Parts: sequence; structure tokens; C-alpha cells
Amino acid sequence: MDFTIGLFTILLQIPRVISFIDGGCPPDKPFCSAVGCSSTCPEPYFVNGSNCVLSCGNLSVNERQCVSSCPEGHFVRESLTVAGGRPYMKRQCVEFCNEDEYIFNTSCVKTCPLSSPYIGSGQAPVYTKTYHGTRVSKNVCGTACPLNEPLKENFTVFGINYTRCILSCKTIIDGDFCVSKCNAKRPVFEGRCVAKCPLSHPLLNSKYQCVPTCTSSLVLQKQECLCPPHLPVVYDGQCAASCNNLFMYPSTDVSLCVNSCKDTDFTLDRICVEVCPRNTSLYVKSCVLKCPVQLPYWCETVKGQECSFHSGNISDGHFVCTNKCPSGMYVVNNVCASTCPKFSNSGECVTSCPTDRPYVFKNITCFDTYISKSWYDDTGTIYCLSTSKIKTDLTCVAKCPAGYQLYSNECVLSCNAQLVSFNNSCVSECPEGMFVEETSATQISWQDNGHSMSVNDKTYVVIEIKELINGNKCVAKCDKFMFNGTCIDTCPDSFPFEKNGSCDNYTCESFYYEDKTNKAHLHCVPRCYNGDVSIGYQCFQACPESAYQYGDICVMSCPPEAPVIEVNISSECGGQLWCTTGLRQKICRKFCSKTLLNITGIASCVDVCPPPLLEYKKRCVKTCPPEAPIINNTFVVNQQWHYGHVRNVTKSFNECVFSCDVRGKPLDKSKLFCTSECPSNLPFIISNICSSECNESMLRNNESFGIECVHACPKGKVNVIGHCLDPASCGDENAYAYDGRCVNSCPKDRPFGMNGGNRSCIADCGKDYLFSNGTCIYINSCKESMIVFEGQCIEKCPGGYGIFDTCYHMIFFVLWVIVVFGLLIVFIRLGRQIFKEYFIVLRMIASASYLSSLTHILSKSLETSGLELENDYDTDSFGIDIQGFDDDVPLLRLTGIVDTSEASTEAQTLADVHATESDDDETLCI
Repeated sequence: MDFTIGLFTILLQIPRVISFIDGGCPPDKPFCSAVGCSSTCPEPYFVNGSNCVLSCGNLSVNERQCVSSCPEGHFVRESLTVAGGRPYMKRQCVEFCNEDEYIFNTSCVKTCPLSSPYIGSGQAPVYTKTYHGTRVSKNVCGTACPLNEPLKENFTVFGINYTRCILSCKTIIDGDFCVSKCNAKRPVFEGRCVAKCPLSHPLLNSKYQCVPTCTSSLVLQKQECLCPPHLPVVYDGQCAASCNNLFMYPSTDVSLCVNSCKDTDFTLDRICVEVCPRNTSLYVKSCVLKCPVQLPYWCETVKGQECSFHSGNISDGHFVCTNKCPSGMYVVNNVCASTCPKFSNSGECVTSCPTDRPYVFKNITCFDTYISKSWYDDTGTIYCLSTSKIKTDLTCVAKCPAGYQLYSNECVLSCNAQLVSFNNSCVSECPEGMFVEETSATQISWQDNGHSMSVNDKTYVVIEIKELINGNKCVAKCDKFMFNGTCIDTCPDSFPFEKNGSCDNYTCESFYYEDKTNKAHLHCVPRCYNGDVSIGYQCFQACPESAYQYGDICVMSCPPEAPVIEVNISSECGGQLWCTTGLRQKICRKFCSKTLLNITGIASCVDVCPPPLLEYKKRCVKTCPPEAPIINNTFVVNQQWHYGHVRNVTKSFNECVFSCDVRGKPLDKSKLFCTSECPSNLPFIISNICSSECNESMLRNNESFGIECVHACPKGKVNVIGHCLDPASCGDENAYAYDGRCVNSCPKDRPFGMNGGNRSCIADCGKDYLFSNGTCIYINSCKESMIVFEGQCIEKCPGGYGIFDTCYHMIFFVLWVIVVFGLLIVFIRLGRQIFKEYFIVLRMIASASYLSSLTHILSKSLETSGLELENDYDTDSFGIDIQGFDDDVPLLRLTGIVDTSEASTEAQTLADVHATESDDDETLCI
């Protein structure tokens, strides 16, 4: 078929080809192609003369034209491509080569040919294209370096060796090549390799550079000068045979003579060293072969640090002389050691454990650790700094620590496979009456796992490994099952029954359970547990899907005495493999339960009757009986298991009823159906029955299911011209709904009128709320300037009320004034004299000027009478006694030395004077 179509297509092209041969393409379509003439050669075609071609062959491409050579100043870039399903080499003319390309003659290439291995800027400047514009290319292929780039350096491109032509070297010049160092240990002078140093720079430093002199600073900076073998040291900048009495810094090539060692270094036989050798110990800045008597012990530590418990096994440390070893370390041949060569006993190293502590406990610890914790691991991973910080201590103990067993005088975590643990010792077998139980313990070891942890300039390379090792121990009772004297988790298949905690192969004489939770074992029971069922003698919590439950047994079909099948949904089935969440349990019953229905003629129970059947007295019927002729659509809500949880499922069905009793579902007599909306020809509802009109005496209440005809409006609505409407329909802003009617003011039993959509009268706003301007507000929202009164938040008290913290009736204030006035009269009558005297005394005490004036008047009066006041009298203690009130004139009693017989008339005009005699002085009463 495909061949036929292709042949037919070729035959269709023959006339066009013949026309091309005869006369060529017309001027309006000048370009020729394999399928006809065209006005242009679109992509991916190129123009070759008057033809449209897919490739230019050996020609070059310039602006989609096939040309024999690129324009002057252009380059050729070759690329392998495909045209017409065949590969060919495309030669594109470009103005610039890319920065990652090389220029060979007039071509852009990825690598220079081997005949032109020198790469530089060329004899004449050639420009290349970069991201920042154009620049002179330094990737021109040539047969030799140009004069302006005389130096060379080697490099590779795609594994091919080339020579880069450059103007200057960043390293050392050897001949005309740039090198990192001179061959054959030739010295370097002024950046070039030379055969030997000139006389002006006769010495060499460690970099084989020619220098005029060898200074101390060069030596101390590890740039040692090179001297001949017979003059091995540098003394005063020159090579010498020895340092005489000076100190020396040694080196492989040359040593330096100095007057003194650096403060941070030490001396060893007049040689300066950074740390003391391992066969010496530091004592007062000197390395000695033997410590003095007062500091007899050798302690290994890091340079600059004191001896401590963490000392020892330090690769870059040295020994220091000390008077005692740190706590936790041992003395071994006068050397402080973190571990003993053999055993440790009470802090001392011994060759064998004593009889009172005969057992050996092996403890492996690291004394320089770091704990790395993460969000998913609270315990963390423990790292050790290095293996040299791991301490293995063999300690002599009287008994093994808790969790360890005694085996051949050693404390081990677990006995080997041939032994068992009993009383913390490894024995060959358990005592009679005991059983073998598998146990495990965690063994800790350290290993370098190749991963490091850097913390606080330290690199921790060793990690703690916890390994679980198994063993056996003797127990008096097994936790699960016992078989052949051994405690096991699962009884074997050949002994599947459990009897008194042991595995047995006997057969149950009654019923039995298979317990999946304990990896399958069987145990006998006299009967299945309450609510469970049996298949044969095996007990289950539910029957399998293929069986029916009848009583407490599973049957394959229901018997005649219980023909009805009821389906229940179970949430759990005791681990049975065929029982999952949401399993349908089929139960044989004589009758359906009250929550399910019996389909007539079918021995099954369902939740609801399927349409078109109707429910009547828990049975499904085809038509409603005369005693219940009306159809009502209703629903039930059942609980079902769905993906492991309970969900409510609503199912609707039709039932037969005697009347439509639910408000909102009136009776449509034309259909004998409780409808949710009355038909248009029966828009009114009277006694929940759709009717054609309302009685004139009845009110009309609009609802979604129709217009109810009622004698009184329902709660929340008001009568507005015979219609039950929302309170907002009362019209007037001051009108409110009250008992189904509109009122201009709320009565006393419901005094508060609410604003907004629900304009109704309410008794109160409820607990913690107050009425304010037609709304209910929270009690704390009532401002301090407002008054809380009888469940309201108001600005001022109502008429007939006064304010005193809150509003009180005016009668309260009248009674209060009467009570206070009565109490005041009683108080005045009982204490008139005391009150007046107290008042006068207070006034006199408060006025010092009054006392001064009184004293002056008395003095003048007494002088006219020939009497005198003593000069040293004290006005504060001047005797003034209020005797009482006599005709509203206070009587004062003045105590002084007065002769009453000589009282002057002037004094008598000021006050009534009553003289009262005493033994030596007299009292003058005014």
C-alpha cells in the first residue's frame, strides 16, 4: 500500500519536472526545487544559484547563500549537521571566532592542527568575539612564536600538547620556556635559571635563589642558606665550622649560630629545639636525660601545657618533669601513664590481681569525646579525637559490675553460645527447674569510619560503635512459651497447642483459639468466648465472608427457622486474615431487627426499601394500604466504616403514613404525597394541607413551602395588615414587634426595643450583657462616664431618679435626708456643750495670733487693776479652761497670782470675772 502511494506521488511530479526542463522557472518564482518553483528559499533551504538546496556541499554558507569562499575578513566555522536525512559538513561564514575557539588560517577550529602547535596572537592582530565585545585574539595557530611573544609555556587542549607564546613569565625562565623550578638543581638569579651564582650573590637559600649574605632572619624563617660540608653552620652571616660558645638552630642543609634560643624553645646541649626528644624530659627550659629528685616523674603533654589526665599518647608532645602524676593516672617506671601495662588495682599497676579482688573488668573509654546530636536522635553520636585517646583499662574487682557475667576470672557482657548465665556467672547448664531464655546486651567499641567531625579547632575521627550481642540466661518462668526447657516466642508447628505456658502437640477435647498476636499458637478453651463464633472446634470473632452466623456457629446457609439474612458492618475481627475493617457480617435471623427492613418475599434485611417499594410497618410494600394512604419521603442516618473510621451515611426512602404531620411538608391531596412545596393551584396551607384559599379571619404567613393560613403569627413575626412579616416590616423607626404585633413602645415585661433587622422587644440582654441604644453590649464595654442601671448602660438617670454611684429613686434621697437630720438633732441635744467647747478649743489652737491678742488684752486689763503676769509664763501652757456656755459667752478660767479684791473696772468691762480662791493662788474666770 505504501509503495503504491509513493509511486503515485512520483507520477504526479513528472509533468512539473518536464516543465522545468522545457522552460525553467518564471520571474515571479525564480527559485527551483525538487517539487516546483518558489518565490523564496525558506529555512532550512539555501540559495545555490537559482536552486533551493538543503546543503551547499563543499561550498560555504554566507547569509543563506552558497558561496565558493567567504567575504574578506570573515572566517569559516565547520559543523556536522543533517540535511534530507543525510549528514554533511556545513561551512558557515562568520565575522568573528568565539573566545573558546582557535584561528587557523581563515577557519575557526576547536584545536590547532599538529603542524601548527604554537598558539599566540599571531604575526598580525586578529580579533575574536567575547561577551564584552571584541578583542585581539591570543588563540592564533602558528608554526613558531612571533617576535612580540618570545617566551613559551606548555599546556594541553583535549589531551594534545601545545606551546603557548607569551610576552613574560610569572614563574622562572629556563631558556625561553616558563618553568616552576630549574632542572638539575640549578640556582635562580633574577628570575632565570643559571649554571652558578655570580660573585655578587654567592650564597643559596632554601629556594635555590642566589643571595649576597645569609642572614639570621632567613634561617629562622626556614629559608636555610646552603653552605659547603666543611662549613656546616652560619656564623655572623658567613659559613663557619662551628658556633663556638653560642647556641645553634640545627637544619638539614645549614645550621644557624645564635646568642640565645627563642623564649618558646628549649635547649639540648646548646642546641635549640622546639620540643624535647622522646628520650629526654623538660626541666627548667632544658631537655634532660634524667629528672631531678624533687621532680622524679615523667609526664607526657603538649608543648606549653601542664601535665593532666588527658596527657599521654600525644604524637607532637614531649615529656616534662613533675612531682606527682595527675589523678586517674598510674606510675609505670617513673612515667605517668593513662593505662597499666597489665592490671590496675586501687589506682596502682600490678602484674596480677590479688586474692581479694581476683576478677578482671575490661573498660574501654575515650578521654576526649564530642557528642553530636540531631533533631531525630536525642542520644546523639559520640566521637573520639583519635585512637590515641582511647583508654583500655584492665581493673581488678571483687565482683563484676551489674550487667556483666563472670567467665574464667573475667567480667564479660554475655556468655558464649555453649554457656548460660546464672547468678551473674557463666555455667554449662541451668539448675533443675529453671529454663533457658535468650538475652542480649550492648557492647561498645571504637573505630575509624572515615568520617570526621570538626569542632573548636579539633578534628574527631573515631566514632563509637554500639553492637548488640546475644546470649542465654537461666529463668524460673518463661514470659511466653516453654519448649524443651527453652523459652521461645512462638510454638513450633509440630507442637502448636499451649498448655500451662508450654508448647504441646495434643488435640483439644473442646474448642480452641488461634492467637495471631503471638505469632500463631493454639490454646484450648471449654467454649468460645461470649460473642464469638466457631467453625468446627476453632473459635473466631466473626464468620468468614462466605459463611453466615447462626447463633454462635458459622453455617454455609441459613436454616428454615432463621431464614432472614441481616448484614452488619464490623470494625475489627480479632486479627483474622480474611477479616478487615468494614467487613460485612451476615447473620441469620427469624425476623429483622427494628432498625432494618424485611423485603417482602426476599429473606434479607436492608437499611431502607429500594424504589419503587414503600415502607410500611418495617416491611417493604408495593402500594400503601387504606389505613396509611399517604406517601412521605424521609431519611435515615446510618454509621458505616470507611477507610478505618466511622462516617454517617444518609439514605432516603418513601414511607406510608396516615397524615402529613411535619410542618414544612404539607399534604398534596391530588397526589396523596407529603410535599415540600404546594402546587401553584393550591398555594395556601390550612392545617398542613395544600388549599386553594385562606379564610378571611385567618392571617397569611409566607414560607418557602407555601403560604400558611394561621390564627396567630409564629414567633419572630408580626401581623401587618393580615400578613405575618418580619419585625422590620413594622415600618416606623420607633415600632417594635411584641406578641406578633407592632407596638410603638415596648411594655414593662419586655422593656428593651432592639434596632436592626430584628426590631423586637426583649426582657434583658442576658448575663454579663447590658442594653444600650437598641443593642446588647458586653458589660465591660460600658464606659466609666455611663451609668449601669437595671440591665442598661445609660448616660443619665431617668425622671424621678437621682444618681449616687447608680440611679436611686427620689424617695430614697428624701428618707436619707430625714434620717440624717434626725440623727443630727439627737447628737446636738446630747452633746451640745461638749461640741461647742471642742469647737472653740480647736479654733483657738489653730490661731496663734488669737492667743497672742488675748494675752495682750489680759495684760493690759491686769495692769489697770494693779496686777502683773509672771515674765516666764508659757503661752502654750497658759491655763485656759472652757467651763461651758452661758448665754453664748464662753467662760475662761485663767490660773495666775491675782488679787481679786483689786480687779479693775476695765477688766470687768472685758468679761465677767468669777474669782475662786485656792490655798496659795487664785483662779480668775472670765
